[in-house]
Amino acid sequence: VVAEQRVPSGIDSKLAKSGVLVYVIDSSVTSGKGAMRVYPSDPKSDPWLKQSPRAAGEFVDVENVRVEVTGLTSTTADVRVTALGRL
Repeated sequence: VVAEQRVPSGIDSKLAKSGVLVYVIDSSVTSGKGAMRVYPSDPKSDPWLKQSPRAAGEFVDVENVRVEVTGLTSTTADVRVTALGRL
């Protein structure tokens, strides 16, 4: 599980908000063939993942792990990672 801060600037200028993008890389899948899965994502209502970054106070559960954004500024993001049962 990867968590990285993203801001609506440059290549991400069309993001709806600043926040933490949470995703998983499946190393068994060839790059460019769907190796990256972003959480949360809804291809029907948000095909370009503009709503996916989590803002302060928001969280996402991925593979028995909760990633919660506890603080966010223009240059830093604080996250809490919690196991949800057995990993």
